[in-house]
Amino acid sequence: MTVSGAAGTSLRRESGAMLMLRLLSFLLVALPTIAIPPGAFGQATLELGPLVGSYVPARNFGPSDDGYTGLPIATSDLSAMAVGLDARVWLGWRAGLELQATEAKSNFGGGIGICIPPPGSCGVTPRNHATITTVAAQMMYRPAAGGPLRLSAGAGIVSRGGTAYGPIFNVVPFRGTTTVAGAVGADMDLPLGHRLVASVGITALAYALDVRDSLGQRYEHGTQIDLLPHVNLAWRWRMGGA
Repeated sequence: MTVSGAAGTSLRRESGAMLMLRLLSFLLVALPTIAIPPGAFGQATLELGPLVGSYVPARNFGPSDDGYTGLPIATSDLSAMAVGLDARVWLGWRAGLELQATEAKSNFGGGIGICIPPPGSCGVTPRNHATITTVAAQMMYRPAAGGPLRLSAGAGIVSRGGTAYGPIFNVVPFRGTTTVAGAVGADMDLPLGHRLVASVGITALAYALDVRDSLGQRYEHGTQIDLLPHVNLAWRWRMGGA
């Protein structure tokens, strides 16, 4: 493939990704507006609080076209503690909307001894840093009204960043580092009085990864499933003032 042909393919891929992101944004705004009765928000309950957990990729990458060492060799290199925020709006006892955002920072690789003659100076390669950001918007449902089990499903975004995903040799940028994902979750809620609720649960994000450079060379790809086991402590408010 020529350089111009690869660049054109990359641009079309990026345009498709941007179209998917715009469609996701529209659906997340429009669908709740259409599906939720007009007076529901006046009687809603808001739950908002910090989230702490782990980012655990459950599937490995497919074979790479190139052995560029700045990227993780395996998805396990990206496993790290995740911190974020969880916001929930209940529109009754059983149904609601959830927005969850997390960030996980990992360090991997490095420590390879190298010498550059002359004058023969030696050292070790630095560790690489990656930041994984996830955002998921989901509809929530309680199988039993007032019960502790909460199920959720929706869509989200997984974004790769940090120095590991910076331009190759500070020249050639990566494409496909932000991906639209499907999201599902399950949580158990424990009320702590009238204003607090503790939760423990897991969110799973499934998506098709295809990280390439601007010339079309493929580095990370394949169907990915990322797990986010977490705990959350949220403050609760009745939005109608009751």
